[in-house]
Amino acid sequence: MKTDGSNYLTTGEFAKLCQVKKQTLFHYDDIDLLRPGFVDDNGYRFYSIQQYETFIVISSLKEVGMTLNQIKRYLNEPSSELRLATMNEALEKLTKKVAYLNLTRRMLGNEINRAHEAEHLDVNTIAIETLPARKLVRSRMLDKLNDKELIVAVTEYAATVEVVCAALKMDDINTLEYSRYVFLLANEIEEYKQSGLETARNRRHFIPYVRPAGNYVVAYHKGSYEQAGETYERILAFMKERGIRAGIYAYEEYLRNEITAATPDDYLTRISIQTVS
Repeated sequence: MKTDGSNYLTTGEFAKLCQVKKQTLFHYDDIDLLRPGFVDDNGYRFYSIQQYETFIVISSLKEVGMTLNQIKRYLNEPSSELRLATMNEALEKLTKKVAYLNLTRRMLGNEINRAHEAEHLDVNTIAIETLPARKLVRSRMLDKLNDKELIVAVTEYAATVEVVCAALKMDDINTLEYSRYVFLLANEIEEYKQSGLETARNRRHFIPYVRPAGNYVVAYHKGSYEQAGETYERILAFMKERGIRAGIYAYEEYLRNEITAATPDDYLTRISIQTVS
């Protein structure tokens, strides 16, 4: 600490307080973004404790994507009204960024939970299970799209919500069409709608859908999606032997996928087909 009318921090002390390298402060000085409060006769830089608030403003504006030149213009802005407008805009961007990170954390947590669930399943059995109704949101209908349109629709949906299921028509499965998805399904994420991230463009991704409660034939497919036909053949044989009639859709739930599986051979998909009397 140096005393010269006021108390100042050395560059090293101020850098430690700001949790940055001294070179960062040197650069800010060079571009006239944050000049030292005092320079002695030997050229040593010193900073006042009040300048820490300016550093926090710089760091916060960097965090929301402003360049150093933009921040410099902001700090040189003489109008309090324009400064306040810029800060409001920065706060809005930061709020959306925090909301997005929270949603990403939730989605990754759900992926991890599904992968852990997969570790304790007997993937070789086919069983009839009573499942509760499940609230989801679905994509737009996909079965009438051409290949290019389908890729765009699936990619756009997956980039917007947490896809957990796909629905296939049993009519297609009965004719050996094992990859013609009718629509995708995602977890209902209420905080997404409340976060400000929802826009008119992606609002169509929140079409309410309820997977009905009832009895389902449940089986597991281990391996790539392209090999799912083998598992569907086993399921159809199981249902035929027992005289079980299928409902309209089969639901594929991806327990281990591209995110948590090292190779496609380790993918694990739960297939659920509602039965009808």
